[in-house]
Amino acid sequence: MPPLPDLIIALDSGSPVVSVALGRLVPGEPPLAVRAAAVAHSSRQLLAFIDQVLAEAGALPADLGGVVALRGPGSFTGLRIGLATALGLQQALGIRALALPTLAVLAAAGAAPGAGPVPGAVVIAAVDALRGDWSAQAFLTARPPTMTPQPLGDPALLPGSEIARLLPPAPAAASHAAQGAEAVVTGWGVERLAAACSSSPSATLASAVPSASVLTPGGERWHLQWQEPEALAPAALSLAAEVPLASWDEAGLTVPLYARPPAITLPRRRTPPGGASPARPPAPAPSLAVRPAIAGDLGRIAELEAGSFSDPWPESVLAAELAHPGSVLLVACRGSEPPLGYACWRVGGGEAELLRIGVERPERGRGVGGALVAAGLGRLRAAAVGSCHLEVRADNQSAQAVYRRLGFSPSGRRRAYYRDGTDALLYRIEL
Repeated sequence: MPPLPDLIIALDSGSPVVSVALGRLVPGEPPLAVRAAAVAHSSRQLLAFIDQVLAEAGALPADLGGVVALRGPGSFTGLRIGLATALGLQQALGIRALALPTLAVLAAAGAAPGAGPVPGAVVIAAVDALRGDWSAQAFLTARPPTMTPQPLGDPALLPGSEIARLLPPAPAAASHAAQGAEAVVTGWGVERLAAACSSSPSATLASAVPSASVLTPGGERWHLQWQEPEALAPAALSLAAEVPLASWDEAGLTVPLYARPPAITLPRRRTPPGGASPARPPAPAPSLAVRPAIAGDLGRIAELEAGSFSDPWPESVLAAELAHPGSVLLVACRGSEPPLGYACWRVGGGEAELLRIGVERPERGRGVGGALVAAGLGRLRAAAVGSCHLEVRADNQSAQAVYRRLGFSPSGRRRAYYRDGTDALLYRIEL
């Protein structure tokens, strides 16, 4: 069989169903080959799936003309695997590349012929952000019917019981007005999302089928139908066929959209047997200095990450943070010794968030973390940043004391935010 020209491969490993689809950029044409797996650690099969779809189509990697990947929101590790694989193919083969938002692909899959509502109806795409929250966005299905949905608002991170806030007024789905203004909600774990919606006083959950009747803030009554999606790579391939080639940009492969920012978990000071408070450790040596991180610090910062977090950032992610124009990455050192600790902020829209802070275990409780945060706040003030936010475990009293001493005030709570069920306390400081 002769090679097929201008083949496009679509990858998705940030979703519960990891998938690969191979086809051409022809709107409405089904994929030539698809592989998918909904099993634990299925992202490890991504390269095998690529080989399999190419073999099924009688093609070679050199026959590829482009690669499409989903950039999130989704699994932190899964997204990195899929985007790195797509970027590797793009750089090795010199082909076109396109990164698509997962919510748009979910909406396109929910509006595909035979899969969801008629053109002109509403589709809400939702990705589980854990801890009772969902990354969600509402779309209006296209007229005439294509895969391209029209967003009805910006993506939002909100509790499942507030999904109705994404619904537009009923006239936005005029074709469904006579049927009681229906909308399709597509995402993973839709039964849990439906149950969360039903917990609102203005919503009721039907007992026989996963549907809900919701009274929106605007006073419209909407009927929500719930749809568990299949593999998303075929929908990504179809959606890519409607994106002009001039808009394809591999830069999107380096900017993943996670379901939520990484959690901050500072070390807990443990009380020794008998309940006695531990003796206050000596103050940090006068030679402790805080400075901006440089490329040569990344290996050491990765070591501190591994010693501070159960899900440490790899050195490649730290390098991306160091290069990001909105990132502030600081290290604390004594003289010429390797860094004893580090802290990372992300700045945007006049605000900042403390994303990570880690200190070498023997140095914890000796003021290194406080010095890092104080130095970071000073830099944020100098840059005219208005406020700084952070999240901390509710049972981490020592870290909370440090933040309060530096001027932070409690601003909220996230229930069961951490994997062990512990709440997160939100802190904020005006700069």
